[in-house]
Amino acid sequence: AAEADESADSDDAAGRAGVLDVARDLRTARPEMAAVANRVNRVVARAIRADDAPDRFVRRAIDAIEAAFGADSAAARTAVTQLRDAEATALATLSRSGTVRQAIAELTAAGDSVVSELVVAESRPECEGVDVAERVARETSASVTLTTEAALPTALAAREVDAVLVGADSVLPDGDVVNKTGTRVLALVARDVDVPVYAVASTDKVVAASAVAIEAIEAARSGAKSPANAVYDGDADVHVHAPTFETTPAALVEGVATEDGLLTVEEVNAVAEAHARNAEWDR
Repeated sequence: AAEADESADSDDAAGRAGVLDVARDLRTARPEMAAVANRVNRVVARAIRADDAPDRFVRRAIDAIEAAFGADSAAARTAVTQLRDAEATALATLSRSGTVRQAIAELTAAGDSVVSELVVAESRPECEGVDVAERVARETSASVTLTTEAALPTALAAREVDAVLVGADSVLPDGDVVNKTGTRVLALVARDVDVPVYAVASTDKVVAASAVAIEAIEAARSGAKSPANAVYDGDADVHVHAPTFETTPAALVEGVATEDGLLTVEEVNAVAEAHARNAEWDR
């Protein structure tokens, strides 16, 4: 927004050109994060349709940043409502998601607790799930069980888990969920014990329905790997396979909890199409 603000100080034609150049740079700055490109494209598309002056572009960008925080909170509330309605008292999750953490905090809040049992997979190799388990154990009265991904089948059965709640780094137009490796294992286990899986994310994490956007996400995801020495730091000639992200098929996910409610695959695709239309401003 600061760079765009500087460009907006020029006369209208030069200012608009400068703002659009900044927008092009911003939307490709984090190719692994669909939300960045989607938010930039929406701001610019709306500004162009309204024939805004350059300084109005900047105001829209600031408004979009503020709205993003609200969208994450609203997505968490959708998940909370879904799980309350389902009368879920035992949940499972993995890795670390701010939106999931917000939902769990509300579901385990003192005096209004719905969830009394939480199973957390540690999310190897970085084991960021450990921090989640510790935080919930310290801050709530819920009973917390930390487990490995390999032990999830017995953990979900032993704790009689009612639902699984995970975050999403991105959601593909066909409803597949891209998240930390281990998510697919958890979803498969949940299917086997007949437990619904919900992903929670703002609609801006839905990848635009365009080949360019999908390829950018896939390329960024394939290049993201956990540190090899977190898996093996010995001297033997051992290859380490430790991808950071993986895709969980939509068929394993009950729905995506967003600020616009719990979305089906068809509704996710409609969001992806809208994002793609916004991206057409640069054609």
